[in-house]
Formats: sequence, C-alpha cells, structure tokens
Amino acid sequence: MKTKFIDNDDGTVTDTRSGRMWMKNDSWQALGRHINWVKSHEFAKEMNEKKFAGYSNWRIPNTTEAKSLYEEGKTNTDKEGCEIRIDPIFPSGCGFTIWTSETRGARSAMGYDFREDYEFWLAKEDEGFPSTVRLVRTLK
Repeated sequence: MKTKFIDNDDGTVTDTRSGRMWMKNDSWQALGRHINWVKSHEFAKEMNEKKFAGYSNWRIPNTTEAKSLYEEGKTNTDKEGCEIRIDPIFPSGCGFTIWTSETRGARSAMGYDFREDYEFWLAKEDEGFPSTVRLVRTLK
C-alpha cells in the first residue's frame, strides 16, 4: 500500500493519493493565535505573497479536502495536548479545528473538527471560537 503522505522537507506535505500539497504547519503554529474565517483568507494571501515553499497558489481547503486529513487510525495531539485524528507527519501542537472555503450566505463559514470528525458553521468574523487554517494547493 502506497504511503499517503510524504514530507517534502520544505514545510509542506504531499498527499500522494489526492495530488494535494499541504502546509505542514497550520496558522496556529505559524502565528501563535487563532484566526477567524476572514483572517484565514488574509493568511493565505500573505503566504502567497511570500511564495511559501516556492508557490503562490495556496488556498483554504474545501470541506472534502479538509476531511481528507482526518484519519481514524492515526493519532496526533493539538495545541492543548488533546488527541486529534490527523497523521503524525504533521507536527503536534496544531489547532483541533480548521476553516474550510464553504460558506452559507454572506455571514457563515464551515469549519471542521479533527477530534470528532464533524463540521460546524460559524459567523465569518467570529473571534470567540478557536479555529485555524491549514492551507492547501493542488499539484499540477
């Protein structure tokens, strides 16, 4: 069976099955704080301007992409030391939720939780819920 993730040794991880490249660290690890959905877009813009790992096409994952990181048989720990279900190729100490690109009208956006494999909806400007983003790009 082919290994799902490969560490590219440049701050990125490639998903060999889907053809996606992920930032190894999420925004919590990069910024040291939670961000709302609006700020997750600003984070993506900043990483693209910096050409993180040599690329300028980083984006917020859609729901299917975010869910592809959840792996029932894998164990990692979030920033609070709690168990989450993402491959340990990603560094421990990340957030337990990430924003997705999915929206509902002008005000709500979907997040995804790696502790329990569930989706949730919040206001895009919500500062009260601890969320992060892990940016992705499609290999082409």
